[in-house]
Amino acid sequence: MDWPFYLAAPAGFFVGSSFTWFNLLVLGFVASLTSAGNIDLDQSIGSEGRVTVAVPPNDGGHGKVTLAFSGRQIELFARTRNAHVLARGQAIRVIAVNGDKVLIEPLN
Repeated sequence: MDWPFYLAAPAGFFVGSSFTWFNLLVLGFVASLTSAGNIDLDQSIGSEGRVTVAVPPNDGGHGKVTLAFSGRQIELFARTRNAHVLARGQAIRVIAVNGDKVLIEPLN
C-alpha cells in the first residue's frame, strides 16, 4: 500500500513523536528509581555496628565496618582515634562522618 506524501508525513511524525514521548517517560521513571537509593551518611552518626576489617589505632589507617541504618546494612571504610587496634567482630559506634568514611569508637 502506497500512501501519498501528504498522509505519510503527518502519520510518520505522529508515530515518531509518540515513541519519543514514551521513551522519555520510561527514562524519567528509571532515573527516579536510582536517586531513591542514595544514603545520607550523616544519618549514620550514633549508629552501632561491627568491625569487618581491623581498624588501625591512632588514625593510622583505614579498616572496614558494617552498619545497619536506614533499613539497610552497608559496609564503610572506617578510622579511629583509639589507642588500640579495633579487631574484627568488635562492636563500634559511629561518632563522625568524613566524606565516604566514618570515625568510630569502641563500645564498652
